[in-house]
Formats: sequence, structure tokens, C-alpha cells
Amino acid sequence: MSTSLQVPRIGVGVFVLNDKNQFIFGRRKGSHGAGTWALPGGHLEMHESFEDCARREVLEETGLMLKDVKFLTATNSTRIDGSKHYVTIFMVSTLSDSASQPQLLEPNKCEGWEWVSWETMLGWVDEQTKLDLEDGMGDRGQNPLFLPMIDLVQQHPGCRPSLVES
Repeated sequence: MSTSLQVPRIGVGVFVLNDKNQFIFGRRKGSHGAGTWALPGGHLEMHESFEDCARREVLEETGLMLKDVKFLTATNSTRIDGSKHYVTIFMVSTLSDSASQPQLLEPNKCEGWEWVSWETMLGWVDEQTKLDLEDGMGDRGQNPLFLPMIDLVQQHPGCRPSLVES
């Protein structure tokens, strides 16, 4: 008799900030959270630092090189797609070359990248939260967010991606 030990997975999401304090967001496809907006990122590999994971994932997905990669916070998402449990490490960084634009390097995983402001994303969280309360996750609105993004706002209400120490 074999039993599978289920443990939380560790994901890393990266706020890649431009000089307008916007970050890149992509609409997920082909995996859990398909159709939702999320940061570039992925799974932490064995013996990999958070910073190295952030650099690797952003480069693989967008072709962007990062500088000033720093830890922002972490969330605990216990209800992703009903059966998944993720701890998400949120990192924040800037572009090595401020004129760089994200490329769609993994079209099987993402529909495309857009620059979004924190305020815009907060509006999407409010819309989705209101709809979730009204109909229990049926209608997720025009800009549904990947659960760790909602958890970030709900679990850390004062948190905001910035490289300036507060």
C-alpha cells in the first residue's frame, strides 16, 4: 500500500517594476489558475535562493533581466483549485535596462504581458471579492486574479511592491 505525502508547494511571484512604478502582469493559461492574472514566476527549485528563482523565472518567461531583487512578503494559499496548497514568496525588482519590454516566451503558459499599476490591481481585487461574496466564486469579473494575488492583499493589507524602504 503506497500513500502519497501531500505537502504545500513553494511558488515565487515577482513584481518587476518599471520607472512608472507599474509591474508586469500576464493572464495564465494551461495550468491551475488558467484565465487569471498573475505575476511572472514559478516553482522554487531545490537549493535555489528566492532571488535566483526570481531572476530565472522572469528571464525564462519574459526575457527580462533584473536588478535589485528583494524579498517582499509571503502568502499561504490553502485553497488553490480546491486541492492545491501553495506558499508564495513575493519578490520585487527593477529592470536591468529600463527600456526593456517583456516578451511572450512561454505562449503555452501565458496569453501576454501588460504593465499594471498597484491601484489598478487593487480595483480588480475589490471587484473580484465583491463578486465572490455575491455568488460564491461563480462570476470572477473582467480581470480575475490568481488566488495568491488576492491573498497578498487580504493577508498583508499594508503591503505594497516598492524598492524604497518604509
